[in-house]
Amino acid sequence: MAGWHQPRSLWNYGLLGLLLGGLMYRTLVAIWLLPGFDEAYYYLYSRHLNWSYFDHPLMVALTTGLGWWLTGVISPLTIRLGALALYSLSLVLLYLAATRLYSASVGQMTVALATLIPLFAIAFGILTSPDNGLILFWSATLLLALWEFFPHERTPSSDTNRPSPYTPTWRLALLGFECWFSLLE
Repeated sequence: MAGWHQPRSLWNYGLLGLLLGGLMYRTLVAIWLLPGFDEAYYYLYSRHLNWSYFDHPLMVALTTGLGWWLTGVISPLTIRLGALALYSLSLVLLYLAATRLYSASVGQMTVALATLIPLFAIAFGILTSPDNGLILFWSATLLLALWEFFPHERTPSSDTNRPSPYTPTWRLALLGFECWFSLLE
């Protein structure tokens, strides 16, 4: 059982600070920034659900309606609550993917870049748009593809001249579903 507990490092605290600090910043902006024309349209769309309208699929209505369905209050924050939640989950998935590919420090730098780049923070993390779910599902697809196609971590002592044969797993079917979910956006 000693292997279950890992000591907390400064990287873990820094990552938690980035995630929570970025979420607090995006929440404050979401409270004070007035909704745009698109967000008002998505709100009305979430009031009258349908599988697909001419220009926007179902997932944008679900993410827009999440906040006011849970609270019963219609405000800029509740309209954007789904976007805040999905972007935070996307950051966690991006961290896991970068950590799987490289290291925890690269994962933290990935989260820092995705948190601090204004286009990402505002367009994907604050404003309600069809890209909120798209970013989440493509981040999940990336992570699942890494687990499927790179199943074992590389070690310096492993034999790199002989690649192990690929054996498909259940994750391959899940990859197809994640791609389908991303197309709902």
